[in-house]
Amino acid sequence: MKKEKRQFIEEYIAKVEQAVKAYNEADVHIADQLRNDLFDLLVEIRNIFESDMPNIDSAIFLRDGTAIRDANSVLGILKFYLINSEDGPADQCSPAPQTIVGDKIFISHRSVDKKFAEIIEIFLTSCGVPADKIFCSSLPGNDIEEEISREIKTNLQQSAINIVLLSKDYYESAYCQNEAGVIWFLDAHKIVIALPEINENCMLGFLNSEYKIRRLDNADDMFSITDIIKRVYPSFITSSAKLKNKIEQLSSQYAQALESRVINSKMLYSDSKGYYYATVQEDRGLDNGYRCLKIDGLLPTGEPYKDDETHWLFFSADRYPDLQVNDRVKFTPTKWPQDLRDFPDLQNTRNIYIKHLEKL
Repeated sequence: MKKEKRQFIEEYIAKVEQAVKAYNEADVHIADQLRNDLFDLLVEIRNIFESDMPNIDSAIFLRDGTAIRDANSVLGILKFYLINSEDGPADQCSPAPQTIVGDKIFISHRSVDKKFAEIIEIFLTSCGVPADKIFCSSLPGNDIEEEISREIKTNLQQSAINIVLLSKDYYESAYCQNEAGVIWFLDAHKIVIALPEINENCMLGFLNSEYKIRRLDNADDMFSITDIIKRVYPSFITSSAKLKNKIEQLSSQYAQALESRVINSKMLYSDSKGYYYATVQEDRGLDNGYRCLKIDGLLPTGEPYKDDETHWLFFSADRYPDLQVNDRVKFTPTKWPQDLRDFPDLQNTRNIYIKHLEKL
């Protein structure tokens, strides 16, 4: 690719990222205008690049509620176009479909769904797939970055089978949408597995309802998945009885993971920029120059939650807006929640120190 063309595409990538940032941070009274500006930019990009990247047209919906999804889809296409052109001839104009040259299984998932990816990995290795042939994409930092790392690129290029674990959190991650765009483009076997909240009616972006959803607790789906895997890995078990037993074990592990997920349903997850969103539920009423506000969710702590555990935003009263109960807020913590503590008026609480806080 010529230097001028690369620079031209990079300029549009920067424009989209700036437009997304402006839209995400916009006040309510100008949000509609910034959304329309973002849509206009995406249409402009589609019109300019439709010959080189015809898939842009089918990737954007331009409907109310799809602005960020559409923008992430376009960013994924533009960035992958550049990635695919890195090793091509200088005058290469459009990427050719990739051929399957690897022998790895790549599992694409949001890090908050890591437990389900581990269940899939355990199932595959117990059925004969070598552990070093399986790669999970939940590397540290992936959920707060948008650029696909070199390690991810390398393993995608070496994959023969790409498994995508869809969830509400997956669709909300700009990083995951970029990863999905690469998987959509590559000419490798694609297996789309969905968690309960995803069905054919809410599939968006690259991995939409054109792809058949598979469920980990559906034996027929799992047998269909194993048929694909057997084509690549001759070492995969062939005994129907043994395979049936492995699928039953996977189904049991999946049910336990879902139960744990329900227990942790109050967990808050950050967006692609590291922001958390919550609603103020209670004001502790401190009179020492600080505010302590209970929020309607729990930040990840890396350990099991107590049944009655609560998290509280703690900050200097004169530093941030005068928040009230039921206010919706956007914030970033300075560090992970503090140790679990008991106070005379509260038990099982964690303070969250703040470096950014704003009322929505």
